[in-house]
Amino acid sequence: MGGVLFIGEAYSITQNTDNEKTGYGDEAVAVLLKQMEDRRGQFCVILAGYKAEMDEFISTNPGFSSRIQFSLDFPDYDREELSEIALYFLQKKKYTIDDDALSLILDIADYYRIRPNFANARTVRNILEQVIMNQNLRTDEEKTDDTNIILSDVQDYIDDENIDLNSSSAQTRKIGF
Repeated sequence: MGGVLFIGEAYSITQNTDNEKTGYGDEAVAVLLKQMEDRRGQFCVILAGYKAEMDEFISTNPGFSSRIQFSLDFPDYDREELSEIALYFLQKKKYTIDDDALSLILDIADYYRIRPNFANARTVRNILEQVIMNQNLRTDEEKTDDTNIILSDVQDYIDDENIDLNSSSAQTRKIGF
């Protein structure tokens, strides 16, 4: 009481990993709603998750919509913002990156952006972690202490993940989430 209850990926209360209903989920929602009503003003509940899944979760119980005062929608980072995030991440890890390699990483992020559950900065971080491994393998073979990421390090990631940046499905962007 007097604090905040934050539930990330709140829809997982009622779904298991296969998106099937869990046995205890509806009961947990009922208890949460009762506490939200009985202790109104004594604590704050923040339910977080992907928009489509949250909309479905909120619709599982009519009590949710009447108790949730407002919702916030955080749009995905744009390409420039993801670039800044990537550069910051690499700087913290003491790496540098060629401009063309960074551009290709952002192309990969755009490729993932049109797929379900695009994870925004987490996607870029995951890509960079794999690219750093590729860079480490390359520089180990070359017997150098170089900490610069080059185009071939990113291209190795594309090859490893079987990504086709030229396919028509990679070029289209759905609006919204």
